[in-house]
Amino acid sequence: MTKILITEEQLNLIKEECDAKPRFNLPKLKNYAKGINLVCNGEYGHIFIKEDEVGNNNEVFVCLGDLNPFDESALKDFLLEVVCYDYKDHGCFKITIENEAMPPQGKGWKIYNIQKDKFLPY
Repeated sequence: MTKILITEEQLNLIKEECDAKPRFNLPKLKNYAKGINLVCNGEYGHIFIKEDEVGNNNEVFVCLGDLNPFDESALKDFLLEVVCYDYKDHGCFKITIENEAMPPQGKGWKIYNIQKDKFLPY
């Protein structure tokens, strides 16, 4: 076994790089947001994201209409699978799915706007 010696400064740099690595595939979430909106046929079907203090997206809120074809637990598992770059990151995100509801009050929430193809402050 070969041992590699690194300084504390090098170790801190590696940790910073790992923390800065995006864990959340935002372009993929946008594509699924379009699909969810289309399937809900204008009755809700909104996707919200929330950023933490350092700008990382760490929470997703899905608002569905009462009439939707989704099994909510399966949709939640599916979204976790497709938006995370790595299965190890599943615990870094919270996904909430509600019918005819909006995300909790608070700063940082953004709603996906299909026409502008981006998340806008809510």
